[in-house]
Amino acid sequence: HIYWRVGRYNDAVKANIQAATVDEEYIAACNAQGFYPALYYPHNIHFLWAASSMMGNSKLAIESARKVAANVRLEMIEQFPTVEFFKTIPVLALTQFGRWDEILAEPLPPAKLQFSTAIHHYARGVALVRKDDLNAAKTELEALQPLMDSDVIHTLDGSDYPASVLLSIADELLKGEIALASGKNKQAIDHFTSAVAQQDKLPYMEPPFWYYPTRQSLGQALVIAGEYVSAEQVYRKDLAAYPKNGWSMFGLI
Repeated sequence: HIYWRVGRYNDAVKANIQAATVDEEYIAACNAQGFYPALYYPHNIHFLWAASSMMGNSKLAIESARKVAANVRLEMIEQFPTVEFFKTIPVLALTQFGRWDEILAEPLPPAKLQFSTAIHHYARGVALVRKDDLNAAKTELEALQPLMDSDVIHTLDGSDYPASVLLSIADELLKGEIALASGKNKQAIDHFTSAVAQQDKLPYMEPPFWYYPTRQSLGQALVIAGEYVSAEQVYRKDLAAYPKNGWSMFGLI
């Protein structure tokens, strides 16, 4: 956690590889059940994914994402509903590294996993935008939106997992991507600004609840709109929260 806070993402990767190895040995030796293998162990792999993502190591990030999702079985989610978010990590990893065809090839989660399903619609929407199929992207947005206010999502909210806020962020980001691809720069900036504001209000968590700093998207939209001074301010504010974040450092170039 300290390495993460100071921007030493490679050291955070090494620490979490060691932590996961120790947990795997413990679980195998003791046949640990319940909360420990459902949350404590996956947390190490989740943190490994986050740290490798921040340092731009797509191979390790995607491998870690798939590993953490595979560890969480449906019966674990039934017992501990908040661990469902681990199932969304692979498609979010693919989104972060622009693997558009792989996203579209991913099967949708079981319908009862409404949070996961909504995140998949978001990821598919982003992929379709980047493949210049805006009508299909809008269809994914329409599929995402009814899931934002369901009883299942509110139940997750009540279990201290901000599912409805996260889906609202996803909604704003996808709207922003569609607007930006449509040449509607002002609308895109407004949507990304809303996503940033909502992300800023999320409770403290490491790794953060949302998979990347949304100021990266806002900064990019401002650059495209020619608002370079504002873009620089956005990227620098992101770097204050995420030191040495290569994504925002690249935005400043």
